[in-house]
Amino acid sequence: PQHKTPTILGIIDVTNRCNMACPICFAYVGATNYVYEPTYEQIVDMIKLIRANSPWACNALQFSGGEPTLRNDLPDLIREAQKTGITHVEVNTNGIRIAEDMGYFKKLLDAGLSTLYLQFDGLREEIYKKTRARGDMVPIKLKVLDNARKIGLNSIVLVVTYAKGINDQDIGEIIDFAVKNH
Repeated sequence: PQHKTPTILGIIDVTNRCNMACPICFAYVGATNYVYEPTYEQIVDMIKLIRANSPWACNALQFSGGEPTLRNDLPDLIREAQKTGITHVEVNTNGIRIAEDMGYFKKLLDAGLSTLYLQFDGLREEIYKKTRARGDMVPIKLKVLDNARKIGLNSIVLVVTYAKGINDQDIGEIIDFAVKNH
């Protein structure tokens, strides 16, 4: 009863499946050894539950995971969130499917996607080799930005996993990159 702060940003993990196997990740199926993937109906119930918060309903929602873009029904889930009155819907993503599948990206935007919450550890492949166990990520990140420009999405949050000795010296470059791509 003393808790008076409403939920500002609801976060729903829609899957723990992922198309990567980052050594720093705690959330994907390889780290947990079981698949967590609520049904469409369960997720709709979760959306309704966060909208029922009192005294103020939650107006912002992030779909997270694992990698939420592995769900083909994600555009429909975004629509469901919008139907309940959620005014801001963001998707937490590594960007792989967004870079490779422009049609899927457009479906997300058409459904009401507000923001991409994009994994972005830097602009050097060496960083991703250490944080993400793969070295082809910089072109993927750049392709996500290019695709966003093409379809008209103008809200992307660059989400840096800051790792001492790996990308801590890159923060200035990341900020400069963000400013130049604003």
